[in-house]
Amino acid sequence: MDQAKEEMGIKGFTVQFSQNPKNIEKRGDVLVFDSPLSNGNNLYDTKNGVFTAPRTGVYSFYMSGIVATDDLSGRSDLVIEKTDGKPLQKVFLRSRGDITVYSQGSFHVRCKLNRGEQVHVRHLGGDLGLKGESETTFSGVLEHVYADPFVK
Repeated sequence: MDQAKEEMGIKGFTVQFSQNPKNIEKRGDVLVFDSPLSNGNNLYDTKNGVFTAPRTGVYSFYMSGIVATDDLSGRSDLVIEKTDGKPLQKVFLRSRGDITVYSQGSFHVRCKLNRGEQVHVRHLGGDLGLKGESETTFSGVLEHVYADPFVK
């Protein structure tokens, strides 16, 4: 793609799980949102769950999730982080077993990313899965491009 077309392209995504509920197998797993609602220039990889920044700039990420349980007590702890392991934001979802309740949590973070840096959502711990389809989503968008060639 030539640079002029890339400049006009969408620099964002919104993805969800196609499976409902989405089981989380083990601590440390990267969540792979496999059903894109929008995915400009395929910046979010629906096979490995990683977003790659196309440009150096300020990005905004948002995730909203609902714990998938009807009668279990438990939790699901998530983090949005750079693939180098630097955490950007965490969310802790809890459920009580004595009532039917769907615990919902969300987080939003703005951060500077350099071109080629990567971000994903990872499971920190807990034993509950997440509701799928439109009930758990992950989004990201480029808000501001650094035009200064000296900014790295």
